[in-house]
Amino acid sequence: MPSTSNHICCKCEGEFNINDNPGGSCVHSGTWHAVFNDCSYLKCGLYLGKKGSIGKQHWSCCYSLDHQSTICSKSDPHSYIKH
Repeated sequence: MPSTSNHICCKCEGEFNINDNPGGSCVHSGTWHAVFNDCSYLKCGLYLGKKGSIGKQHWSCCYSLDHQSTICSKSDPHSYIKH
């Protein structure tokens, strides 16, 4: 049985410890930029930098180029609903 500090995230449904929840291991909060018109030239161009270019598909929240990625390095901490 999980200890009282373990909870299920209401965003990603993963189990997490409330005492070790700094962020960066939950779902993407942004959108997938699949086409050039999805991007902000300045913002996406700045953050993609050397690892990509404005024409590369990416997540708008963390600029990851991996569409299959389920974890966002820039995500907020996990959240849960108290009952």
